[in-house]
Amino acid sequence: MNLPGPAPVALFAFNRPETTRSTLQALKNCDGLGDRSVYLFCDGPRTNRSDDELAVFQVRRVLHDWAAGQRAQCLFSDSNCGLRASIVRGVGEILREHGRVIVLEDDLIVAPGFLRFMQQSLDAFEHTQRVWQVSGYMTPNRRRSLQPGFLRLPCCWGWATWQDRWQNFHDNASELLAKVRELDTVRFNLGGTYDYLGDLQANAEGRLNTWHVRWYATMFLQQALAYYPGQSLTRNIGFDAAGTHCSSTRMASVYHRQVLGNCPPPPQSELSLMSLRICCWKCRASTDFSSVCGVESRGGNVCVQKSGGSGEDCVAACHDKSARYTRTNRFVRVLPTGTYTTHSTVAAA
Repeated sequence: MNLPGPAPVALFAFNRPETTRSTLQALKNCDGLGDRSVYLFCDGPRTNRSDDELAVFQVRRVLHDWAAGQRAQCLFSDSNCGLRASIVRGVGEILREHGRVIVLEDDLIVAPGFLRFMQQSLDAFEHTQRVWQVSGYMTPNRRRSLQPGFLRLPCCWGWATWQDRWQNFHDNASELLAKVRELDTVRFNLGGTYDYLGDLQANAEGRLNTWHVRWYATMFLQQALAYYPGQSLTRNIGFDAAGTHCSSTRMASVYHRQVLGNCPPPPQSELSLMSLRICCWKCRASTDFSSVCGVESRGGNVCVQKSGGSGEDCVAACHDKSARYTRTNRFVRVLPTGTYTTHSTVAAA
């Protein structure tokens, strides 16, 4: 099988020079960076923010200095387009030229094995049409032996995709909202654990302007999957007052301290059993943190919704720290033809 060469990296930056510098330093330390092209995007300053001009100038200086020593191109916008338009346009342009792309934003620290994981996963699922995204991020968890697997929810904290999948991206939030409402809003909201439908509605009404929930809705309607590592290969350091979509919260310390994993072995697409979907929240009241998990749950602290349930009983059980959780795993076998077979296993905590 002839596969394309190393996938290019697209980094989207705006007005945070310090986090941008940290992101670039981590990227520079990645295995395999020298083999691939890097595109450095920077949006223009907002006209209604007097402090943007200096901050954007500083970011562009950081990008330009880093690009001088790398195989990188700087692509700077004269006007402010916003993150959604920048991502949609920039990712589309690179995919039309290269066929695949690895995407980062300016507030992510990547593990040394991040690029290797993204590359080997892009290669493995190049012709598996139901897999639309590779994610470098995995939600914080206490388990040390989680295996890579599939979830039906994509993540935007370090990700990759292919041209033939991205070309299906539907950018009209109103149309997506109508179709999701016709299909299954409870499932779209992960059994009531996060209000993605509200985010999509806010985009349709013009109160939000984000790309990720539109990409998720597109994937949801096509029953597409995202492939995840067992342990996160990216860390988000952007939860501060300067973030446009990630402002300072009590979650910041959890994300900022997240331990990064190592690159797992390449996926064996003909034989691997992978986790299929996110099902429920496992609550940790001590840090006011809830993680959405859908990977294997033999041991550890992963709470998974009982198959066919509404999710309400499982979410309630998560708040009862003495509860013994019944876990249902739904696995998917990936065949060379892209056909999927599933089976279920149930285990008590």
